[in-house]
Formats: sequence, C-alpha cells, structure tokens
Amino acid sequence: MQPGKGPINTPEGARIGRRGMRGVLAAGLVLGMLGGILGLGLGGCSWLAMASEKVGGKNVPADYKTLDDKSLAIVIYPDWATGLEYAGARDEIGAFTTAQMREFLPKTKLVNYKEVIHWQDDTQQWRNMEMKEIGKHFGVDRILYIEVLDYRSRQPGSDNLLQGRIHAMARIYETDAAGPAAAWEKEFDVTWPNIPEGPPKTNDLTVRRRVLEAFSVQLVGNFYEHKDYGEYLRDPK
Repeated sequence: MQPGKGPINTPEGARIGRRGMRGVLAAGLVLGMLGGILGLGLGGCSWLAMASEKVGGKNVPADYKTLDDKSLAIVIYPDWATGLEYAGARDEIGAFTTAQMREFLPKTKLVNYKEVIHWQDDTQQWRNMEMKEIGKHFGVDRILYIEVLDYRSRQPGSDNLLQGRIHAMARIYETDAAGPAAAWEKEFDVTWPNIPEGPPKTNDLTVRRRVLEAFSVQLVGNFYEHKDYGEYLRDPK
C-alpha cells in the first residue's frame, strides 16, 4: 500500500447527509447578509428573493423517481489505471453511496456492495454480461452501474498538490424492462477542494473523504425530492 492511500473509515450506515444542519446554517448566514444589505441601502426584491431561497431552500425534484420499494445492486467499474493506483476505489465509492441511499431512500432494498465486489472478482467475464442479466443474478429490480472514468486525490504530475476528483457515468437499468438500454444515465465530474491545496492545509485521506461525500450527495440526490440550500452550504470549509 502506498503512503497516503490507506483505507478510509466508512462505517456501514454512516450518516453522510447534512441537510438538516444546512438549514440552520443558512438561516444564520442569511440574517447577516440581509443586515448588511439593508444597512448599505442596497435592498431590493431580487436580493430578498435570493435570501428567501437560501433560508427555505430550493425544491429539487427527483430526476429518476422509481427506486422506492425496489431492490437494487450497485455495480462499480473503475478503469484499469484507477483500479491499479486506488485498489480500494470500489469499496470507497460503494460505501459512501450506500450510506447516502440508506439515509435518504430507506425503502430501497440494497444488496451489500461488498457482495457485488466479491462476485465481480470471482466472475472474470462479468463485463460481457448485460446489466439485466447481472440484476437477475442478484435477484434485484434495478442496477445502479457506476463507470469510474477518473478517481484521484492529487493533481496529475504533482506529489504535493491535493485535489480529489471523481469523474463517472452513472446509469440505472431496470431488469423488468424490454431491451438492454439504461432507463436513466448522467455524467458526474466532482472535485474537492475547488483549488488544489497542499499540506498542512489538508491531507490525502481528507481530500478523498470529502470528494466521495460530494459525489455520493450529487448522485443520490437525483433519486429523491429534496431542497438545495446553495453550493456554499453543500461544501462548507
């Protein structure tokens, strides 16, 4: 194992979401913002509307709505280079995605992601199988397939500049639908922090944890209606 690339502590059932805390933080931030605006005489309808949205949050509908009361297996496929450098990528992405789904999609019945990884390792030809065939193997209604295109914690070519990135294509396959096409798909490209940093401001494990959290929040947020309080509260520093 290379230095700085040890396993991340991802306990089963960990509560990753922070939406309740965001609402409280948002209220305090907005009160201060409004005070400054009124004091400078810059208040107006547009500012008040923006402030109200930050306090109450913006309603975001589910992009894919049919996971409640369904069974689902998470299948993760990293490219060869990612799997070689970050051998635990599947476990880490699986753990964070599972925790987020358990918190916000409690009615969805999940196959243990570790069981899927063990099956992948024991089934060399699984990449030649259709996703619906894999779904039937695990006896599930849906497959969440995550194709990892890039997973890293450092700037390419740098040993000191830390910036996590997960670039992935996510697809939902319905095992009972006709044809092999995905029912839903979306591309994600998530980084943290926005500007690369070096020690002692941050470290490898922190960068990986934060980018995994940001990715899982964005991914699972497509599957249920929720409120968005703004990027500055999604990614507090």
